[in-house]
Amino acid sequence: MNWLEDANFVKQDYNHAGCNNCKVHSGFINCYNSLKDAMKSYLTGTMFPSYPNAKVVVTGHSLGAAESMFAAIDQQEMGKSVHFYSYGCPRAGDSSFASFFNSKITATNLRAVFKNDPVPTVPGHFLGFDHAGTEVHFTDCSNYIAYPYNKDDYPVTNLLAVDDHSDYRCLTASNILNEESLYY
Repeated sequence: MNWLEDANFVKQDYNHAGCNNCKVHSGFINCYNSLKDAMKSYLTGTMFPSYPNAKVVVTGHSLGAAESMFAAIDQQEMGKSVHFYSYGCPRAGDSSFASFFNSKITATNLRAVFKNDPVPTVPGHFLGFDHAGTEVHFTDCSNYIAYPYNKDDYPVTNLLAVDDHSDYRCLTASNILNEESLYY
């Protein structure tokens, strides 16, 4: 985890067509922007032409989950129907950004949280950050609670449970059974 980028929680404008007055986490968007051109070049030059009918799944963990949100939007705008799964994702932007993300990523938009992982609680609501998507909160490797769509205040009982943040190994997209039933 790149703690320096995570700690840079100053919000900046998200200059993206259709995302009016959106603010995002400076560290997360700067990390994504450093790899965006290479990613887009590879996808449009190699992957999409080679696999034109493939299902596009965008995923990430922690900082990678926050960055993958920006990648999912870009790929959706490249004409792909994106299925999005994040694991231990911190809040990447404000409520305007979360609404914009939800309006763009409509095929699958799920955010997994494992036990008492503290990372999804940062940056805090009091700083103006919100989550997007449907939270699927795993209490262990097979049991979960699916919160109503766009709900962003799951209870955390131990903010020092950093082991829970690195223990997502037992979770994959296949753990999130019958994903259509998770949307309210």
